[in-house]
Amino acid sequence: MACLRRLAAALAKALAVTAALGLLILVLLLVVDLFGRNLFGFTTTFANEWSSFVNGAVIMLAAPLALLKGDHIRVELVLMLRSRRLRRILTLLADAICVLVAAYLCYAVAAMAWESLVNDRRSTWVMRTPLWIPQAALAAGAAALVLAALHHLLSSFVSTGRGR
Repeated sequence: MACLRRLAAALAKALAVTAALGLLILVLLLVVDLFGRNLFGFTTTFANEWSSFVNGAVIMLAAPLALLKGDHIRVELVLMLRSRRLRRILTLLADAICVLVAAYLCYAVAAMAWESLVNDRRSTWVMRTPLWIPQAALAAGAAALVLAALHHLLSSFVSTGRGR
């Protein structure tokens, strides 16, 4: 359990730093395009393409740390239930659903990235970026989200007294 916690936390922090760098790149891309278009009369044709890719990567790479820190939106009505037993059951059920959704997301995105790599799929924009590159970033974030969700589920299970 402690090994999973350390692995999930370390991976989530590393991916969050990568997401922060991606956010900086996103801002730089948009600023260059904005000033280029308005002040110098040129546009960067790659800014729209790459900013779309970076935006998706930032969201997926930051999601595991947000889950571990408890920053995702929760339905507080469940936590206000008077019955402790029902509250625990619903919390475990929500955590189990989170693991299943994250696992399916990870599978779907990884399969999409693999298919793009094998079939040499490229974006339709000017740069013709190989799609497996941004999709691999999404898959990495989704895989880390599975680890974080699994840790969250196991922590909830142990804290209810059922795991002991």
